[in-house]
Amino acid sequence: MTERGTFLGSEKQSWEGPRLVPEILRLGAALVLSVATVAPAGTVVSWGHQAMPLVHPCTRFQAVAAGSDHNLALAPDGSVVAWGDNSAGACAVPGGLSGVTAIAAGGYYSLALKQDGTVVAWGYNVDGVTDVPSGLTRVIGLAGGEDHSLAVVGGNPVILGPPQTQTAEAGSTAVLSVMVDGVPPLSYQWFLASTNALSGATNSFLTLSSLQPSQSGDSYAVVITNRFGAATSDTAVLSVISPVPRRTVPMLHLTDDVGSFLHLDYADALAGSPAWQALDALTLTNSPQLYLDLTDPVRPNRFYRAWQTNAPTVGPAVDVAMATEIPLTGPIGSSVRIDYINRFGPTNALVTLDTVMLTHSPQLYFDTTAFRHPTRLYRLAAGP
Repeated sequence: MTERGTFLGSEKQSWEGPRLVPEILRLGAALVLSVATVAPAGTVVSWGHQAMPLVHPCTRFQAVAAGSDHNLALAPDGSVVAWGDNSAGACAVPGGLSGVTAIAAGGYYSLALKQDGTVVAWGYNVDGVTDVPSGLTRVIGLAGGEDHSLAVVGGNPVILGPPQTQTAEAGSTAVLSVMVDGVPPLSYQWFLASTNALSGATNSFLTLSSLQPSQSGDSYAVVITNRFGAATSDTAVLSVISPVPRRTVPMLHLTDDVGSFLHLDYADALAGSPAWQALDALTLTNSPQLYLDLTDPVRPNRFYRAWQTNAPTVGPAVDVAMATEIPLTGPIGSSVRIDYINRFGPTNALVTLDTVMLTHSPQLYFDTTAFRHPTRLYRLAAGP
């Protein structure tokens, strides 16, 4: 099928020339007959053995299907038109059939899917092809073969990923989202405390902006519905904590012989001839040794190299990671406890990183363990 909706097919029988029939938007073909395609002018071309034009006042059919010697077309009003060989009753559309959303043609029988998810069948009942199983409902698709039929059954939405409980800082934005599998169209409604529907909250995600401490402890859930039913997510709890000033800085792991005198250079780009500039020079007291680049502001890109003039046993190496810089303030001699919590996950899972006695204020503390771990938020409290 081309991007203009033109169906390209092949047929075992000889070509009989094009015959125009009304516009059809979706196509199906089986066995001997082929029913073609929406032409640019809104007409349909049929070809193949015994290609039979349709004479009908409707000119904008929604779908077609082709059996062995008969054809079906679905009209915009949900009615079905059949034409061709009716010797087996394949064209005898049941009286009063309406509300049809899809059609299929088997060898010598026909199928129709109704809006209520039930299936209607008529024609030659070889091997029970028109005996629709008792209780078959919620059907969303169907197909007919020479002597068998198929139906796809839909159901309630299934939640694959519920919204996550999370911690956020006051003044920031939190986003809750849900992953769902289900027959479209899907509708969403978010709730606060499971019962209060939030106005306009009808997407797969919920954005909570300019968070306030008063929102800490609020719980949220979402109900997803389709024409078959609904699914309700687990509750996600939001915790709002005070913001802690911080920034991320480059953390270098320097490796060489202990006692080596290293020169550390940097460049903000490597294209062409890098403009290396001296950053520092230092003697290694252990290996590897941490070095923090506290350049302010932090550059969006920065590259490093280490070198020495004497002949090393190991050879200098630089491994770059990131550390979180947190300024601590308070009276000299007082202690500050630094806690962290993962942004996503339980809101009561605070972990104490360290307790620091202030020798000056502000005093910088570096979380060197955060790199390549889940996003952390911090809390500062008076130490013992």
